[in-house]
Order: sequence, then structure tokens, then C-alpha cells
Amino acid sequence: MRFAISLGATTALVGACALLQCRQPTEITVDVTNEACGALGVVAGPPSGPAAGTVAEATTCAGSVVVVPSGDQGARVGIRAVAALAGTDVATCLAGGTPDKCIVARRVVSFLPHDGPHLPIALRLDCAGVACPDDQTCVHHACVSSAPTGGCLDLEGCIDAGPPTTPPPPQPPTPPIDGGQPDTGPIEAGTVPEVIVSGETNLTAIDVRGAEIVWATRNPDSARKRLIAKGSAPTDMPLTVKPVVVRLDATGTVWVGGDEAALPGLQRITTTASSSFFGAIHPTGLALGNGGAWYVDANRQKLGFFSASANTPIEGPAGSPFDVASNGALTCWTTDASPSAQGILWTNDAAQPGMKGITTLGTPEAVAMNSGSCVWNDSGSHKMMILDVGAGGPALPIADVTDGVTSVDVTDTAAYWLNVVDGNVYKLALGTSGAKPVVLVNVDETGHGRLRQALAHDATFLYVISFKAGQIVRVPL
Repeated sequence: MRFAISLGATTALVGACALLQCRQPTEITVDVTNEACGALGVVAGPPSGPAAGTVAEATTCAGSVVVVPSGDQGARVGIRAVAALAGTDVATCLAGGTPDKCIVARRVVSFLPHDGPHLPIALRLDCAGVACPDDQTCVHHACVSSAPTGGCLDLEGCIDAGPPTTPPPPQPPTPPIDGGQPDTGPIEAGTVPEVIVSGETNLTAIDVRGAEIVWATRNPDSARKRLIAKGSAPTDMPLTVKPVVVRLDATGTVWVGGDEAALPGLQRITTTASSSFFGAIHPTGLALGNGGAWYVDANRQKLGFFSASANTPIEGPAGSPFDVASNGALTCWTTDASPSAQGILWTNDAAQPGMKGITTLGTPEAVAMNSGSCVWNDSGSHKMMILDVGAGGPALPIADVTDGVTSVDVTDTAAYWLNVVDGNVYKLALGTSGAKPVVLVNVDETGHGRLRQALAHDATFLYVISFKAGQIVRVPL
């Protein structure tokens, strides 16, 4: 087989054919979506046995590859698409190695003479680590035939979708709390939570990265990491801190912060047998960006930064930091101690020479960041706030909230927050005039106030700690 490869966009020379009245070429356009948004590879070959031939490879969330026959215009072809997760590469995944770190999809189809159909392939996170026989492919953590039937090339529509489901009926509005105004209208239809982790005690924090999820528990003090896919066994990482916050970086390194007087510190765990411990720090907030980890130390009233390889932090001047968030390039943090210091600050450098900020905003607390804006809860004014960092402000209210907001998360299209008084997770569409928050899911927290990092998201789902149930659940974004 030979390829006309264009990952990211498919182009064609059509002008000359329009003049010469060329017939439609015989080809298949493979349209791949990659939920892991990382290293992606596509290869074609004989319909049986391992695929062998030119590999189309890129780092992307989506791409297209055009496959054309080298001889028989009606030949059958086997196509394999892989996503390589942290700790492996495309070549290893295509060869069948490290299956626990790969997402693999296969298709066996036939060329149609003088026709150019599109073949959609979705590399989904729930298929990470699922090793199927060569004549099968993974669909929602299960192995099914890789050969579409009934003339349907779209396994997403023909197989993946499964039987139709009826969404639950809308729920009544959330009642006011202590005489306040409700945050929301009806619960969104169809957001029935899926349990991802269960049987835990004293969950305190979660994070997701690619196809992996990490969470921290207290009593026992532990961090656990595993593939999000159901059935994956977690890796236990004993801690020397009592965890409050946890983060997972792109290399698979786990960062854990604890602020308890008996077991404070920042722990950086590269493997279960290798970790670094920094005991002078009391992190109550933790974010990854600028090649390392940002932390807020409420005990020492410091904002600090650890590079991925350093053993000493860079710390800013004394202040009153409450929480910190980063989008990888820019970092925002909140301060809430006194009227002169209360506000939101941001920087694009770990050494903070370009630090900017807005003060006297009320009482800013939990903060999150998307590609260009900081979003935070102001407990003094009972507002959810947003600030366009690139524009430098102004800070604008986007929703009224009630007491009890402890965790905030944000994508480029929506803001999310957990209220531990009513147990609701709220969603607010961004960039939509007149948008109101809705209840996305209820996890019945009823007052557990330590959940500073109870929300996390990937490209498709929002993950939420359900403290009383000892679970981590997820719902579509």
C-alpha cells in the first residue's frame, strides 16, 4: 500500500482533473480523533496479521490519512491507528508492546473502485490498555469485530453508539440555602454520573492527564494512579505527607502537597520507588506550568515554584496566597488576607518578573484557568468571577453563588464549581449572553470543606469526588 498523508488536513489536486474530466480516484480517507491529544500513528497493510508499511505519525488531537491501493482497486485493507500515552511511543504501540500505555483501533475494509469514502476512527480513553486480537478492535473497553458490516464504515455510529437511551427527566430547581438565591435552574438532562473509582476512604483530591487518573486519600495517607479505563489496577504510592492537593504531569510524575502540622510538605513521585520530599513547605494549592509545579503555602504566606528537576524552590515575597492555577504558560493565584492584598495576580514566568494583578476584589478563593482566563470564587461578594489575562482585566462577575464553594474547574467553553453545602456541581456556559448556571450532578457532600481539588477534566468528561460515597464519578462536559 502507498499513502497520500496529510495529518491534520487532507488536500487534493482537483484543478487539473476538472479540466481533463478525471474519474474519482480510488482511496479511503481515514479520519482519526484522539482523546489523548498526543502522539498518534496510522499504518495500513494486509487485512490479516500485523499492519506493515509507511506510518503516518503526528502529535495531535485529530488528523486525516488518505490510503490508496497499489494494485487491485477492490482489495481489502487492514488499518491500524494508535495513540501512545505517557511512557511509550507510536512505534512500540504499533508493534504490540506496552499495551497498557496504548490506545489501539483496527479496521478491515475494502476499497471501492473510483470512490473515496471516509472512514472515521475514534481513539477513546476508555480503550486505553485494552489489548484485542488482530481481527478485533476496542469499543468502550470491549473487543468487537474490526470489520464493519452492512455497508457501514462508521463504527462510531454503527457499533459504538449501542442501543438508544432515554435521558432522565429534568429535576426541579435547587432550593435556596439559608434564605439565599439558588445557583441554578433544572438539572441538565442526561448527566447520569458514571462511577470510575469506588471503595475509597477520605478522598481529598483528584487529577487527570491523558488516559490516567490520580487521587489522594487520608487515613491511610496514599496517592493512587491508574488508567481511567475500567478494570485497570491502581499503583499505590505511600506518602510522607497528609495530602490536600495532587497533580499529575505529562511525564507521569505525581506531585502531592500537604499542610497538616504533623505531616506537611511537597512530595514529587516519579516512580513508586523514587520520590523527593520537601518538608519545609505547606502546600494548600498546587498547579503545573512553566516546566514545574506552582504551590501556595498558606502557613508561610508564600507563592513558590519548583522546576521538574530542582531540589530548591523559587519563592515570591510574603503575601497571603489562597489558591493557584496554571494553563501551562500563564499562572494565576488568589490572595484573601487583608483588604490591601485581596485580589487576583498572574505571571508568565517562574521567577515572576512580569507579575501583574488586580487588588481589592473582595475575598477571592478557589481558582482555575483555561487557555486565556482565570475563573475564581469570590466568597465575599458571592460571585463567580472571570478575568481575561491577555487583556489585563477588568474582572467581571459571571454568576451568583452561595456559601460552600470549595473547588473550581474551567474549560474554554464552561466553568464548573462544587458547593459542599448542597452537594451540587454547577456548570455555566462561557461566552453566552444571559447564560445561567445549571446543576450538572449532585454528589451529596453535605459540608465537607477540605475538598479544595475535587474537580478535574479531560477532553470529554468532568471528574468529581463523591466524598461520602468514597467514589470518583464522571459526567460529560
